[in-house]
Amino acid sequence: MLNLRKSLSAAAVAVALCSSPALAGNGRDQLKALPKDAAGVLVVNVEQLAKSPLFQDLYKMATANPQAQAGLAEFGKLIGMEPLAAVKTLAVGLPKGFAGQGLVLVQTSADPKKIEAAATQAGMSAKETFNGATLLKAGDGSTLGLLGAQIFLGSNEQVKGGVGAAKGKGASVEKNADLMKLVNAAPQSQDAWFAARIENPPPGELAHAKALRGGVDLEKGITLQLVVTMDSDAEAKKLSDESKAQLEKAKNEPQAKMLGLDAIAGKVTFTAKAKELEIKIPLDETDVGRLKATISMMMMMANGAAAGGMQGGGMPGGGMPMQMPAPPVQR
Repeated sequence: MLNLRKSLSAAAVAVALCSSPALAGNGRDQLKALPKDAAGVLVVNVEQLAKSPLFQDLYKMATANPQAQAGLAEFGKLIGMEPLAAVKTLAVGLPKGFAGQGLVLVQTSADPKKIEAAATQAGMSAKETFNGATLLKAGDGSTLGLLGAQIFLGSNEQVKGGVGAAKGKGASVEKNADLMKLVNAAPQSQDAWFAARIENPPPGELAHAKALRGGVDLEKGITLQLVVTMDSDAEAKKLSDESKAQLEKAKNEPQAKMLGLDAIAGKVTFTAKAKELEIKIPLDETDVGRLKATISMMMMMANGAAAGGMQGGGMPGGGMPMQMPAPPVQR
């Protein structure tokens, strides 16, 4: 049976990315419908992202599975358009402690009536009207809310909270001053961006981390940016030094050199300033080509290992061991 939530997610983010990026789909309008107590927000400008040739390649790879293709085809037939084209912006209110699923808000160009029909066919038959929105509930407790061109996905409580906030009848993340400072500092023109507070940091290198923000852009090559806010200048510098040392060690690993990853790792920069550590990874089209070659090589190795295992290759008493393909050409 069609899983609507998975289909929408696959269409939106078979995510895990136009010169002069348009800000119309940067998710700011969706913030008013995300809960005030969210630990963070994640926004994907799907409409902008879908124009990237690299994303189109990645989307084809992510949906190459026959089961995924069948699900998307069925969903597309129900809503009368290609699923990816139906999604303009995806916004997620990350839950406190990053535990469980947050509220997902999809800005769509699809006909709401067709979305409702698709949800009903998927088994979300319990229907309710709430603050002008149509709510459809599944047996597992998940709820889909339809309010104009917006689709809410989450628990019944999350969806009702989001609909209420969107209608001005509840507090939204825009009233969370601490989080909004991070949101306003995030790179909102990029294809995907995020901002989050860390209330209970994990032990280890991020034990003193207080917040994260950053983004990814696939306009030309891949640009990744991450800013980690620590609780002191000293901790930011310490994390920078440790990260540089680990990266240098990884660059010199034989496997990294064989796969051509040492050249890509050489593009990574760490900059500690005040309490913040900024990490940037700017990959040009040559780097992306090298990365694609590496991924292809790894897939060939995995497929070869699987085939060899079935035929006895590489196993004790089996056939000829798999030959490793040549590494990508260094430029």
